[in-house]
Amino acid sequence: MGFTMGLNLILLLAMVATNILSLYHLSTTVQSPKPPPPVAIPIPGHLIRHLNDIRAAINHLTRHSPSTPSSGTPAVPRDLILHSQIGPIASSCHHHPDLLHRYMNYTPFSTCPYDPDLQETLILNGCHPLPRRRCFSKTPSKPTSSLPLNPFPTALPDFSVIWNRYSCKSFACLLQNNPIGFDLNAQRSSLLKYASELDLPVNRFMQLAKSANSVIRLGIDIGGGTGTFAALMKIFYNVTMLTTTMNVNAPYNEAVAARGLVPLHVPLQQRLPVSDGTMDLVRCGRAVNRWIPLPVMEFMLYDVDRVLRGGGYLWVDRFFSKAVDLEKVYEPLIGKLGYKRVKWAVANKTDPSGLKNGEVYLTAVLQKPVSRLSFDEAYSYSIKAEIRAYGACFHISTIALAFAYAYAYVSDSSVPPFLHEFWGFVAITIRVEVLICEEAFDYKSTHFRCLHNAVLCILSDVGFAKPEWYLAFSYR
Repeated sequence: MGFTMGLNLILLLAMVATNILSLYHLSTTVQSPKPPPPVAIPIPGHLIRHLNDIRAAINHLTRHSPSTPSSGTPAVPRDLILHSQIGPIASSCHHHPDLLHRYMNYTPFSTCPYDPDLQETLILNGCHPLPRRRCFSKTPSKPTSSLPLNPFPTALPDFSVIWNRYSCKSFACLLQNNPIGFDLNAQRSSLLKYASELDLPVNRFMQLAKSANSVIRLGIDIGGGTGTFAALMKIFYNVTMLTTTMNVNAPYNEAVAARGLVPLHVPLQQRLPVSDGTMDLVRCGRAVNRWIPLPVMEFMLYDVDRVLRGGGYLWVDRFFSKAVDLEKVYEPLIGKLGYKRVKWAVANKTDPSGLKNGEVYLTAVLQKPVSRLSFDEAYSYSIKAEIRAYGACFHISTIALAFAYAYAYVSDSSVPPFLHEFWGFVAITIRVEVLICEEAFDYKSTHFRCLHNAVLCILSDVGFAKPEWYLAFSYR
């Protein structure tokens, strides 16, 4: 008798614990069954004014006649009006109408004005892509057959560049005045050596990718200068790399093309001109650093995520910023991507500027997840996991209770009447939870239905569950 009552007491405690867990889970499920719907964000007033300005500028271009200009206003070039009718013009172009008019003011079907400085200024100010022109651009006079096939020639050919706008008139002059940008051998050595944790030799990166069963075939080098990284990937691993670069005070695009590589004349704030999920690697060179405005940096990182395939790599090479900014701004910003850290190395920037400003370098290799759950999918997955854990606890306690009641019945022991109602309350709680969460978890699976109904049947047969409970709470 004492053993029986002790067993009943233990089972009673187990049921109390199970019921508390049920009530807690029920209350949390009822209060927040689904994430709140997204709240519509109002459009800022300055953005509305900006869009209205764009509409007004385009309407003006499409309606304005160049033959009858208003007093004091220069005539809009005819080809600018024509282009605005057949193709989009970048929204930032309307901030610089004088520059845009100069760019489009030419004689159609003749030689284009040589205005690379004007083009560069428009692009850097966000007027990109530039409108097309119906004229013939100037090109170097020598044929392409005389260009080198080796991406690491003894010297880049001077005839591949029109030097009119540059202070230097040869690559030898650029090498002397800008060795960091045009010393190809030094750039090659820096990408192949390992001198500190900040260094990641190209062969070491390819080993990391191979060990992870990742294939590297296509990539983009953002701010790649003269294209040395793309050249190494081409000659050693047959990887096709696109190099984004600007002609700021030097012919970087022409230098990349002279090496047999593909330059992209694209500023950092511009969307990468490739399709979604097509790149295996995106490398951010030293042009990507703390001088880039934070919103531009954030949009650029998410554009990188757009073009990377699942399992692709983001390689940040010697990004520099203030140490406090890296910790509080840039590391959380990069962390939002949810990428796996393959390499993360930080070291002090030891040049005079770095010591003065407390700057550090960051070299990181991050791998994009192969698949990414949406918010609703992740929420549903977490609810399912919670319900599975709870369901296991409920099954165990219910089976133990069934056998305890059966044993008490066979041994002709007396059971307190309130335990009947207590179990019924637990059953009601469980049933309500199932009804609330049935969209998140399939409680009508075969194994659950059989187990649940068997327990109810046993308790009903031995007389410790009312028959109407079986009708109310069983699954069919």
